[in-house]
Amino acid sequence: MIPADIDNSFRVAPSPIHGRGLFSVRARRPGEALYVVRGEIVNLSFDEDYGHGANWIGTGWETWLVPERRNPMTFTNHCCEPNVIVSNGFAVVAIEAIPASSEVLLDYATTEIDPLWRMRCRCDRPHCRKQVRSYPFISEALRARYAPYLPLAFLDAAKIVMASSGFQGQRSR
Repeated sequence: MIPADIDNSFRVAPSPIHGRGLFSVRARRPGEALYVVRGEIVNLSFDEDYGHGANWIGTGWETWLVPERRNPMTFTNHCCEPNVIVSNGFAVVAIEAIPASSEVLLDYATTEIDPLWRMRCRCDRPHCRKQVRSYPFISEALRARYAPYLPLAFLDAAKIVMASSGFQGQRSR
């Protein structure tokens, strides 16, 4: 069943990365907004066992947007070589050309600042990090690549994590 929020410019289909994925029916150009993530904002302490889902979007310090079940974000898989990013206004924007019939892929590190968050990566791409950690823990090169697209509140919250005494982020890739 295709969720109601997914219009005819997308299809949900089997993904080699993780079960099902979101695919763009037509080609997309860099800078093009594909869809907007809609959902509920929740505030939880990093210390709480909140059991959040992979598709939650970090919006600031201990604040997330939980996508609606029928939002395309639900089917947007992680990849260490992404073609989209969540930008201002929760718009999912292409950061490179996306050919027709290609999977829409997001680096989940760009949606999380929780210093304890991590997940195993299954993208199997040449630059796969094998384990995905939150934005403060990716390389400086990746942070520099992604930062121009990310909301200021997200970047400000990441700086708080990076300034904390226990921060052990990567210096390079």
